[in-house]
Amino acid sequence: MLDDRKLDVLRAIVQDFVSTNEPVGSKALVERHHLGVSPATVRNDMAALEEEGYIAQPHTSAGRVPTDKGYRLFVDRLSTVKPLSSAERRAIEQFLDGALDLDDVGHFTMYGDSSEIHATSLWAHRSTMSSWYAS
Repeated sequence: MLDDRKLDVLRAIVQDFVSTNEPVGSKALVERHHLGVSPATVRNDMAALEEEGYIAQPHTSAGRVPTDKGYRLFVDRLSTVKPLSSAERRAIEQFLDGALDLDDVGHFTMYGDSSEIHATSLWAHRSTMSSWYAS
């Protein structure tokens, strides 16, 4: 079982990797996420996360990237989803209505608090989403 600090490190790695599509290093995590510990402590936590299969190091001296197992934990336990405002919902619906296919949608992220919305998965679940927000 992972302790809270390791879960915070994993959350930060996933958020940064999704934003940048670049491996994430310990110093960057400490600077961007104010984890309250040193980069050396974060490196130790990253080593433990890697040993458990939640992150991987693509090559020596690179930062870390989430694995499928890491993404699954993030989605199941660490991510928070805020309800969409009516303005956000309209903007997404207008964006998706104008797309010809999934390639037109591409990949974008909207940030609000610590929430992320990925257009590609919204497109895939468009009819379901419409019924959720029909009220």
